[in-house]
Amino acid sequence: MNKTETLIESLIRRGQTLSVMESCTGGAFASEITNYSRSSSVFKRGYIAYSTEAKIEFGVPEEVIGKFTIYSPEVAMEMARCASELADSTYGVGITGQIDGYDPDNLGGNPDKVDVSIYSSVKNAYKNYSLDLKDSKVRKIKKDEIVDHIINELLRLLNKDSLNFSYLPDDIIILPHPNPDVDSIISGYLLEKLLKDADKNAKFIIPDKTISEESYNMCLKYGIDAKKYKGEVPPGANLFLVDHYSTNEEGKLIGIIDHHPTASKIEIPIYMNSESCSTALSIYRLNPHIFDRSDIKLVALASIVDTTCFKSSKATPANEEYIKVLCEQHKLDYDALYREGLGLTDLENFNTAVINGLKEYNFNGYHLKSSYIQVDKINQRVVDLFTEGCKELLIEEKLYMWVFLVHDMTLFKTTAYLITEDKTRVVEYDSIASRGNTIMPSIERRLLEK
Repeated sequence: MNKTETLIESLIRRGQTLSVMESCTGGAFASEITNYSRSSSVFKRGYIAYSTEAKIEFGVPEEVIGKFTIYSPEVAMEMARCASELADSTYGVGITGQIDGYDPDNLGGNPDKVDVSIYSSVKNAYKNYSLDLKDSKVRKIKKDEIVDHIINELLRLLNKDSLNFSYLPDDIIILPHPNPDVDSIISGYLLEKLLKDADKNAKFIIPDKTISEESYNMCLKYGIDAKKYKGEVPPGANLFLVDHYSTNEEGKLIGIIDHHPTASKIEIPIYMNSESCSTALSIYRLNPHIFDRSDIKLVALASIVDTTCFKSSKATPANEEYIKVLCEQHKLDYDALYREGLGLTDLENFNTAVINGLKEYNFNGYHLKSSYIQVDKINQRVVDLFTEGCKELLIEEKLYMWVFLVHDMTLFKTTAYLITEDKTRVVEYDSIASRGNTIMPSIERRLLEK
C-alpha cells in the first residue's frame, strides 16, 4: 500500500472527507487521489481555480487577493476553507503559487514558490507551509513534488490528530451523559476497553438511579447489561466523559469524546468533539484493531440508532457508507440493525415517555431540559398532551425552557417544541434534526447573545 492509499484508508477509518482547490497544480492533486479505488468514499470535490476570476467565483474574497496577491499564504488559506465549505468536507486543501517564473498578469509572490494550506473544519484551524521548487526542472515533476508533499503533510496531520492516552493518570472513571441512551452506553463500554488496552485502570460507571428501559433493553439484546455499570462516582475521581461535554459530578475532568460541537471553550488534556454519526464510531476509529466483531456490531448499532437510520441532520453519506462497508466486511446484518434503529417510543406509559431521552443543559446561566419521542404517525392530540406534560415539569423544576422533539419516522421529519412558561414556539425541520448538532446549538447561540 503506497502513501496515497494509506491516506485514503486512514480517512475511511475516521469517516472523514477531503476536498481541494488547486491553482498552479491544475488538478494534479485530485488526479492522484482518484487514481485509487475507494477514493470516492473520501474525496468529495476538486476545484480548479486557475484564474483570479475563478478563485473569486469559488468564494475567495476579492479584498484578500487585492491585499496579499493571488500568490500568498492568505489566499491559499481562503482556497482551503472554501473547498471544505463548498463540498462540506472534513479537510480542505488550497494550493497557489508560481511553478516556473513570474506571472506578468499577476504581480507578487516568488517564482518557484508554492503556498499550501490544509483546513480542518472540525477544529476550524489551518496548517500552512510553503514549498521551494527551484531544483526541479520539469513542470510536471514540480506538480508531482507538490502533490507528494501535501499527501505527506495530510498523513502527519491525521497521525497528530490521533489521541495519546499515555500521559493520562492511571485511574479513570468514564461517565455517560445523564439518562444515557444507546450511543452513550456503548461509548462508555468501548472507551473502557480502549483505555484498558492502553494500560489504564479505567472503569465505566452509570451514576443514574434508573436507566431508560428502551435503551437498557436494546443494549442488553446486543450483549451489554447496563445495570452492571451502575454505581457512585468516587470522590475526587479523574473523569472522562463520553457523548457529552459537561457534568455536575464532582471530580477532575481529564477527557471528553463527544460528537456535539459546542461554542463553549473547553481546555482539558484530551478533548475530541468532531461531527460524527455517533460517539461510539469516534472511539472505534481511534484504534480499530482492538475491537472484535461483537464490538463492531455495537458501533454499527449506536451509529444507526443515534442518527435514526442516518436520517438525522448529523449523519453524513460518508458515515453511512462507512457503516455499511463495516457490516459487509464483518458479515453483520445491516438490514436487521437498520430496523432496530427506527426505535419507536412506547407511548403507553406517559410518565416514562415524556422524559424519553432526557438531557439537561446550562447555557449562559439558563437551565434547560430536553426529551423526545419517535412515532410512526403524528397524532396532534397526543402531542398536545406531551407538551402540556413538559410544561408542568418545566414549572415544577423552575427551568427556563423545555425542548420537546417529535420525530416522525414515516416522513423522517422533526418538529421541535420550544416550551417556556409563557409560550411554546414550534420549529419544523424537513429531516430528522439532530438535537446535539442542530437544535440545541442554535438555542445555545441565541442564549449566549442575551
